[in-house]
Amino acid sequence: MKSIVYISLLLTFLGCKTNRNDVLTTQDTIKIMSVILNGRAFLKENSNVDTLFFLRNKLFNKSWLEAKSRFKIKSLEDNSQTRMTNIGPGFPSDSRQRLSIFKFEYKKDTAEIVMYEHGGHLYYETELNLKKGNWIILKQRAFSGGRIEKFEFEDEEWYKDLKKKVKPHQPMFPPAEPK
Repeated sequence: MKSIVYISLLLTFLGCKTNRNDVLTTQDTIKIMSVILNGRAFLKENSNVDTLFFLRNKLFNKSWLEAKSRFKIKSLEDNSQTRMTNIGPGFPSDSRQRLSIFKFEYKKDTAEIVMYEHGGHLYYETELNLKKGNWIILKQRAFSGGRIEKFEFEDEEWYKDLKKKVKPHQPMFPPAEPK
């Protein structure tokens, strides 16, 4: 009786098919990010930006820093200071283009990625499809995140101190001088 159970378990195990297509490689993620950063909607919203800063949250992948695009790509620690939203004139601002990956879903040959831009409170949503080894954008759009009544950093001491020091219309991190 035991031998019949073992044989049936062995046949069941051998009959199972593993699908390696459900695993993204480092090169896949680099290609996906390269396509997103070179997408028409993303480039339109970031025409005057030279460096992108990805916040290292739980969805951040260090390999994305190798993506091929016209932007220099760097990373920052994910904290309330780097997530600071530019509220408006007379308030401290951070002119760096700071992005967080909000959603990264992958299934077989499709991917959906949503990024959040902290300075301007924008979301970038991109749907991709894998065709003949290349990732193709099916849909990409940028949209406002809506109105926020109160930001997480407004009651923190570092922000209150910074607000006292910053003159109206003066960015906290001014853009680099053009070369």
